[in-house]
Amino acid sequence: MKPSIGKLKKALKACAGAHRAEFCDWEKIEGTLAVSSDNVPTVSDVRTICDAFFGDTKMVSSGFGFTTVNIKAKPFLPEVNRTLLSLALPYGTKI
Repeated sequence: MKPSIGKLKKALKACAGAHRAEFCDWEKIEGTLAVSSDNVPTVSDVRTICDAFFGDTKMVSSGFGFTTVNIKAKPFLPEVNRTLLSLALPYGTKI
């Protein structure tokens, strides 16, 4: 599957829902997307999602109750790693 900002947002929304957190779209303001939780399971899932889309996790940071993704830090991979993505999302999530 080809990566896109829309698909990344959908994956992060599903992740936020699974962790009973809120998805925050700050793309136009700060160039970031966020999940309103910074506990270990949430950070781990967001890192895994970014690894699937970008092949890296350096754009993920956490603190002050949020896990943020700097979407301008690195370009998307040519293809999303679906296996890796499925590990971070609730079973049966369609992206």
